[in-house]
Amino acid sequence: MRVKTFLLVLSLIVIFACKGPQKTTTKRLAHKKNLSRLLEQAESKQLKIDWMSVKAAISITKEGKHTGFKSNIRLRTDSMIWVSITPLAGIEFARAVFTSDSVKLINRLEGYYFIGDYEYLNQMFNTEFNYGMIQALLLGNSLSLQENDKLKSSIDKGMYLLSGLKKRALKKSIEKEELKHNQEHMFSAWVDPVTFKITKQSFLDLSSNYYLEVNYSEFKEESESLFPHNTTLTLITNNEFKAVIDYSNLYFNVPKKMPFTISSKYEEFKL
Repeated sequence: MRVKTFLLVLSLIVIFACKGPQKTTTKRLAHKKNLSRLLEQAESKQLKIDWMSVKAAISITKEGKHTGFKSNIRLRTDSMIWVSITPLAGIEFARAVFTSDSVKLINRLEGYYFIGDYEYLNQMFNTEFNYGMIQALLLGNSLSLQENDKLKSSIDKGMYLLSGLKKRALKKSIEKEELKHNQEHMFSAWVDPVTFKITKQSFLDLSSNYYLEVNYSEFKEESESLFPHNTTLTLITNNEFKAVIDYSNLYFNVPKKMPFTISSKYEEFKL
């Protein structure tokens, strides 16, 4: 039971950053936009801030079972992500801190803590998360536009579609001299033709049966930039997770404390 609870808490925290269904724009796209110009405009609309704090109501679906909870999220760009999770009743039962090379978690409900890295978590959940990926998900920024080779642009259901191969996958295929690996890591991003904000992005790894899709909606003007207040994330590995997140009380560039202290009363979690 303890292992199952631990995995559930980690699952909730690792996939907390996602958004809901996107309304389709009415603008008609007569032709494919110049790729370099499209990339430039999409990049210019990426959210660039130093700090973010937000409250979130999160609904998780796993194997047909639903869980709802609230969360306070604080982010210092390229430094740290702090997450406090409470049931809808309001008492904190878990706290987590993400940095570039570590993940720390306290489960107050069952009295244990975890300190590890992303490699350990990714092996446990068959995922490919890292700090930059979680940060991009939270900010509504691109997961992988700058890390792809041979990007192509097209039109899909009224949106510009950017798709390409992840550089790591391309390197892997060259090293193994197996061209078929070129098709195993695919990234796609759908860009609104009016706002040039990413409304949907996905990452597919056929070799490990891993699929991540994030949809963004309810964009509102925040700090001279559009920010999606609703996110839906679908993660399919050995199981399927779906997280729907509604954001409120959003603040940019207001420094916040990120306290994280492990009391001696907590026991280290080990599988």
